[in-house]
Amino acid sequence: VPEPAHRKQIWTSLGAPGVVVSGVDVVGVWRPTQKARRLEVAVTPFRALDAGERAAVAAEAERLAVVRGAAEVTVA
Repeated sequence: VPEPAHRKQIWTSLGAPGVVVSGVDVVGVWRPTQKARRLEVAVTPFRALDAGERAAVAAEAERLAVVRGAAEVTVA
């Protein structure tokens, strides 16, 4: 990850987030939180994500919801 500010967001000392990868580039981070059976995924992009990238993030969030047993998922 070439940008120092992005490295700082990814490798934190407590509760490191997941990374959003497009091709071979890290294009953002995401933090899932679950409240009861609702999964919320907060995405912090490092640049504007195109429609395909946003759809891929939403699809991955849906897969994560299944693994965590969530009935509902939102991506912000």
